[in-house]
Amino acid sequence: MSNRGVEKRYSETAIFAALYRAIANKEFKNKRFGSDYLAEYFLPSHFKFFIKFKKIRVNVKNKESLKNVLEKAGYEKNDKTLFIWEGVSYYLEPESVDATLEFVNNSSHNESVIAFDYAISISEENINNYYGVKEFVQTWRKHRSDELFRFAIDEGKIESFLEQRGLKIVNHLDNKEIEKTFLLNENGSLIGQINGSFRFVLASPNNKSQKRQGT
Repeated sequence: MSNRGVEKRYSETAIFAALYRAIANKEFKNKRFGSDYLAEYFLPSHFKFFIKFKKIRVNVKNKESLKNVLEKAGYEKNDKTLFIWEGVSYYLEPESVDATLEFVNNSSHNESVIAFDYAISISEENINNYYGVKEFVQTWRKHRSDELFRFAIDEGKIESFLEQRGLKIVNHLDNKEIEKTFLLNENGSLIGQINGSFRFVLASPNNKSQKRQGT
């Protein structure tokens, strides 16, 4: 192998050592060993991207303020932010859902986005029209009766629902679109199906209802 090839090849040991130091600094401030900027310098760009993320726990039962929790963790509302709100909305009261979306609208950069999943409202009369929903409901009631689903959105109403809360749709997938996007093998064949009531949405603050931040 040429010297040029060796020089271009990343040392895995050096990368993980730098990554460990960078993450430790982010999490524990690393006062003993100083700043982490040198560690980040030696990391490939995709590592630099991921260490900027920080997992933040919000105690829903104690009704902690999302704004306070994020600000304590170093959240800056003028920075473009990706909010990943996964597997949460189902268990919240509608007012709690509203509070979260209101925060994204009022306390984030207008190019920030929130990605979340939700369920559509399905009546007992129509339950058989949606794949897997009846079986899912029966299983849930039998084994997880203490975890009630408290929130859902009427089918076809997501756009107006978000608009009323100052947000706009960037992308939206129903169950069929989720399957086509994520559950096709290399031959284009479907490898599975998901519950017919589940939906994915990506939304951002509506520029019409919010001034551009930082200007």
